[in-house]
Amino acid sequence: MTDIIANAKQLLDGATPGPWEWVGYSLESVDGMVLDFQCVTEFGMTGASRAVEVTPEDEALIAAAPELAETVADMGWEYVCQRLLPGTSEDWYTWLTVCSLEIANMQIRKHDEKLRSRGYEPQSYRIRCRLVGDWEVINE
Repeated sequence: MTDIIANAKQLLDGATPGPWEWVGYSLESVDGMVLDFQCVTEFGMTGASRAVEVTPEDEALIAAAPELAETVADMGWEYVCQRLLPGTSEDWYTWLTVCSLEIANMQIRKHDEKLRSRGYEPQSYRIRCRLVGDWEVINE
């Protein structure tokens, strides 16, 4: 099993900070070095800008980009329904994890209606989300 988080952190260590912008191929740099390609960071290319030389760490990050993009493309959203614990202003209790925002909203409405029908006060709810990858078997 690939540890994508550790690999991503390792790839980012020492690489030129982004965001990057592709500016095309360059046959020769200012000092006469031949470059495979050139990228620009947030500093840009003109004025108070600087072009960056591609480091070995940058090359490793570039080479990993397709796998990283595929991993992110295969990710989905996971939602949790949370309610504020009575008598508190910061303590949220997660009571349901679902795979769609529509289901999360529906479950909160149902839960609120059920409480109201029993004479309880409405509660404060929120929905949180995070990106998650596909399940991987780890014990075989």
